[in-house]
Amino acid sequence: MRPDLPETYYLDNVLTLFEHVTRVYADLLEEQQLEFLQGFAELSMDAKKLCIRLLNRGPDWFRASKLSYPEIKSLDAAIEELATQGFLEVNGEIDPPALLSLYTMPELRALLDDAPDLKTMRRTELEQA
Repeated sequence: MRPDLPETYYLDNVLTLFEHVTRVYADLLEEQQLEFLQGFAELSMDAKKLCIRLLNRGPDWFRASKLSYPEIKSLDAAIEELATQGFLEVNGEIDPPALLSLYTMPELRALLDDAPDLKTMRRTELEQA
C-alpha cells in the first residue's frame, strides 16, 4: 500500500537536500552550481514546484498545454518566472524529431489526415510521413 504523502513531498525532499548541500559542501561546489542553488532558493514556491516537476520528467521538451500539476496555483506564472530567471526556455529551438515526439499518435494522425493507412502506421512511420 502506498503511504499518504504530502502534496509537495518531492519539493520538501529537494529543499532538504539543497539546504544540506549548501550548508555542508558549499566550499566544494563550482560557481555555476552555487549560482543554481542560490537562484533556486529565490524562486517562488510555485516556480520551485514546477522546476522540480520538470527536472524529474523526460525528455527536455514539454508542451505547456500537457502539463497538469494541481498543487501549482498558476502554471503560466511559474513558467514565466522560470524563463525570466533562466531556468527554462520558452519556445526554444527544437529539432524535428524532438518536436514530433511531443505529439500524441492521434495528433500526428490529425496532421496527416490525407495520408493512406493512418490507422495501421506505427509511430516511427507517422513521424517519417
